[in-house]
Amino acid sequence: MAFERPPTAYTHDREEDLPALGEGGETLSYRQSVSWVSHLWLRHCSLASNEQSPLNPLATLEELDKVGATLQPHLLDPSRGTTTQQVIEYYALELHMNFVRSGICRRRRSDANISTFEGESREILLSTLKKALKGSARAYVHLLSMDSRAIRSWAFIHNGLAAVLLLSLMRDTRYDPEVRSLQENLIQNLVPSNFAADSFAGPEAAPELTEAHKRAVRALESLKRLTEEETNQQRGQTTEDHDDAAYGSHGQISVSIPKELVQQDLDSSQQTE
Repeated sequence: MAFERPPTAYTHDREEDLPALGEGGETLSYRQSVSWVSHLWLRHCSLASNEQSPLNPLATLEELDKVGATLQPHLLDPSRGTTTQQVIEYYALELHMNFVRSGICRRRRSDANISTFEGESREILLSTLKKALKGSARAYVHLLSMDSRAIRSWAFIHNGLAAVLLLSLMRDTRYDPEVRSLQENLIQNLVPSNFAADSFAGPEAAPELTEAHKRAVRALESLKRLTEEETNQQRGQTTEDHDDAAYGSHGQISVSIPKELVQQDLDSSQQTE
């Protein structure tokens, strides 16, 4: 999920070190809740890598819901936080927990033994995926306005940027006005040229991006530009035949973003580097 990097669980390296999940137990602090999320993700990855083991993402999502129901008050509602740090913890947990939710919904077995979900289960996974990605992206945008770690922490940048990039690629969400607003916000905050010496923020405020993150930001810019071009083209279509060609039977836009154009941007950026 995160370029195969292992999650950090601080001192809680064993589940036995953490408070039990469920009603009536001890409420979880930020670090305890992040540790539980890490353990649940590792357990899910272990099952996913074993083709002989049954993989049930819905069961893992239920376990994550138990974590969400056992949180300290300020982690449930930012308005209940009494310090800036507590509000930051709320949005940081929203960022990470929702990104793990999306990873559980996206994770699939190898082609030789792929897990398939049909009917209601499939709809639950798809709905949860979109909701979780949006939740992760919203939380990251909040953190960008509150905490410098949002442009310094590898985990913060990766989860926030990946969430918006995936939303920009998905057919059901890439034309969503909220997704386009999230795109604009991340580009404004993560593009290095916005932090020139003569800018208001200054170069010292520039985000610390890895080469992979820089390529992802350029891909996000390309997707934003292509979506805008497609939207403008669709608005210019006035005949009913053109409208029928642009929209599917359920009213969903059926035009696909040409991946080769995004890949061209990535390839050219790699050559210049």
